[in-house]
Amino acid sequence: MQTNRIYMEAIKSGKDVRRYVRINVIGENGAGKSSLIRRLLGQDIDAVRRTDGIDIINNIQIRTSDGEWIVNKDVTEMKSADFVECGLWNFAGHKDYYATHQNFLTPHVIYLLVSDISKDSTFTYYDHDDEGFDSIGNHVDFWFDSINSLCRDSTGYKLNPPIIMVCTHSDKYESSEKLKARECEYKDNFDRNIRFHKKGGHMRRDLHFISNTKSDEKDIQALKEDISKLADSMDYFAVALPTKWIQLELKLSNLKNSNTNILPFEEIRKRAQEILPDEKELLSFLNYQHTIRNILFFEDIRDYIILNPNWLVKCFGCLVFNERYNERSDKTSSPTERYQMKNTGELTDEIIDLMFEKDPDIASGQYKTYILAVMERFGMIVKLQRKASDNDGCQISKSYFMPSLIKKQLISVKTIKKICRTIACNASPWLTLEFEFLSLSYANHILFDYLREYTIWERDSVDVATYHSVLMDLCEKIEELGGQLKQNINYQIKAKCSNGDYSKMSGRISLEELTEACEVGQYLCGEHSCMHKTDEMKKTWISLDNTTNAISY
Repeated sequence: MQTNRIYMEAIKSGKDVRRYVRINVIGENGAGKSSLIRRLLGQDIDAVRRTDGIDIINNIQIRTSDGEWIVNKDVTEMKSADFVECGLWNFAGHKDYYATHQNFLTPHVIYLLVSDISKDSTFTYYDHDDEGFDSIGNHVDFWFDSINSLCRDSTGYKLNPPIIMVCTHSDKYESSEKLKARECEYKDNFDRNIRFHKKGGHMRRDLHFISNTKSDEKDIQALKEDISKLADSMDYFAVALPTKWIQLELKLSNLKNSNTNILPFEEIRKRAQEILPDEKELLSFLNYQHTIRNILFFEDIRDYIILNPNWLVKCFGCLVFNERYNERSDKTSSPTERYQMKNTGELTDEIIDLMFEKDPDIASGQYKTYILAVMERFGMIVKLQRKASDNDGCQISKSYFMPSLIKKQLISVKTIKKICRTIACNASPWLTLEFEFLSLSYANHILFDYLREYTIWERDSVDVATYHSVLMDLCEKIEELGGQLKQNINYQIKAKCSNGDYSKMSGRISLEELTEACEVGQYLCGEHSCMHKTDEMKKTWISLDNTTNAISY
């Protein structure tokens, strides 16, 4: 590949080892992530504020000889080989950000998962809807599933990337006896539902129980030592890179430290001229920096380079939080526009301008087109292309749509059935895909993909080949989306009788299960407790042999 060739040529001119560990701090809203970070950095917690998007702190070094953390906002380069650079990424806990966070979760980091010990820690089935995160146990389960989908390698029973669990708010318990009892209860619940399952292999060390307001410094020191030992033991935190690349990365870091969030590509090219005069090598360097999410850069839309990824997330935050509408936006946008945004995720150009006014860096409109293009590339927003018929050209929608704002199940199963009866059409069995884990935005992304590419058509009859074609197309879309997010995906293809409720698990059946349950051309439906014809399934969705799909990256 050309990229590898360019990299090897760059290595020949000199290489150095980039020693950098990134720590992603994740967890539910209000768990105390920001306070914990300030304690790790030796700062007071009086000035803690809510995190919007992602807060990135890069002025940290870890001394490998003793694990000591050194924080110095003036540090711009390694002092010696005895130090490892460290970056802390604090991910906002508000659920509206979760789908966006998926774009910034990578396999080569340490995850610090923070949980409030004082809240309900029961683990129940969750399906990512607004009601699905009732307990802290569900939050913890969700994050373990998310990180497990990034798994690339393992050592024995240990899976990477590693997770360290930190349980906060222990100061809410009046006595040491009550606290000890709660710790035992939480640990037992965690072991039973997480640690003793496959995804528990990501867990490192034991649980850390900490109060951000009352804990001894030794509790914080123990956590820092665990992080330091883990950072020292992970091979992928020391990467051999061309010396020129490391020099240019330091130059970009200086720009970030001066609060420069975005620059034109031509400006970056001029600043890099002395270090990387060859444009092909510069593009290879920028693509690598994008892969590790140090910057955001797309070669085919290279008007600008976003130096600080958090800035894009904050731009997205301007759009996602409906409750932050100010009086002016209520007066200057119509009730219809506000309703469409809050319920269908539709963003008109007027709404986007109003919401972007919250951020002075983008209020001028200078970067608006580029920001929207990058958001679209990441799947944060989409713009539809509609066809009136197969013979018509595409008409691009004037509005964007935000998948994370779409209310779940805008049309109920009952309504769908009523429509089918009204127009006297035949309904096929339901096609259902059961995933081991599905990222929050997958379903909406796939929905918009269909809306962009296809129009509704009528057929007197549909043959088996058509069902096969639709199913294969869907599987290809899932694989493509998994590739974009670099996630491992496991799912099983099943079907359910046309009179059933697709949202209920009972009654869903795979080809293997159907074959085993078949009796004289019939099978027992799990939802209705009566016999249905086997042909209704085999002549539609599940006559294929590959009923289990696994996609790995």
